[in-house]
Amino acid sequence: VFLLIFSILLERIVKVEMVDNIITSIGCNTLTIFAVQKPIIKVFNKGFTLLHVPDFVGFIVKCIGTLVCICLIALFINRFIPILAGKIQANSSNMEK
Repeated sequence: VFLLIFSILLERIVKVEMVDNIITSIGCNTLTIFAVQKPIIKVFNKGFTLLHVPDFVGFIVKCIGTLVCICLIALFINRFIPILAGKIQANSSNMEK
């Protein structure tokens, strides 16, 4: 539901091609997003608990910070370790050796 509302708002604000690229990027990186989202949120929660940040401010910063961290991690994994994201399949000839 959030993704649908988000894409409709983006479609009204930004060009359709850019929205398509964003949705495609999310779709291509779902494995990475699911793998790193929970640990990143835990780190933010622990940090904001120690700093006594108000709930609303913490929520906004967590959302934006998590999004930025996930994008950076996904770019790193796709560029340097694509097999972790399922982008490259292992050769069966390499497995037999």
